[in-house]
Amino acid sequence: MRARPASDDCHGAPAARDGRARGVARAPARLLLFSAVAGTGFETITPREFGERVRGGEDLLLIDVREPEEYELARVEGARLLPLSLFNDWAPTLDRERPTVFICHHGVRSAQVCAFLAREGFENVYNLAGGIDRWSTEVDPSVPRY
Repeated sequence: MRARPASDDCHGAPAARDGRARGVARAPARLLLFSAVAGTGFETITPREFGERVRGGEDLLLIDVREPEEYELARVEGARLLPLSLFNDWAPTLDRERPTVFICHHGVRSAQVCAFLAREGFENVYNLAGGIDRWSTEVDPSVPRY
């Protein structure tokens, strides 16, 4: 029986340069981030759910945490721009009781904001799943994608 090189996997396939067996895909970083923030006290809401709840009369505040340059490219009507880069300035002004939905480009930065606020005791924070990109595809195609 021939000895298997240390770089081969258990099936004899050569390992990739980064040590993974060939054919084994690395999980996207985005999925790893969401796994890291799961269970931290905030909920995710889809763009469709958000639109339905607002049309149903629910008073949800939508905060866009993207930067002004991004906001100029595409925005959801009624969203309040509070850039993440200025988080320390605006975070203390948030109403802990008001249900607040956070949005960014794809939902990663807004999830980070939600996770932080949930750890600080906020109970009514929601992340808009997929961000403005998903909003554009599911709710309002007139909002440009970038």
